[in-house]
Amino acid sequence: SRRPLRLLPMVLSSPRYVSDRNRKMLHLRFDEGKTYREIGEEFGLTPAWARQVVIRTLSRVRKALREMCSGEDMI
Repeated sequence: SRRPLRLLPMVLSSPRYVSDRNRKMLHLRFDEGKTYREIGEEFGLTPAWARQVVIRTLSRVRKALREMCSGEDMI
């Protein structure tokens, strides 16, 4: 099903699922191709912590999509 992909922009823009800071970190990583070191420098974090924030945010986004699609085939 393509439904999760249609819901993705809504999940990413909702403060309920992704904070402004974490949304910006995802943008820097995936849209601008920044390294975790560069992201960490911008937010005053170590590269390892910046990576953890991105991974945890992606996990929350996946979980939100799963709940919204309630059992449909996922990405």
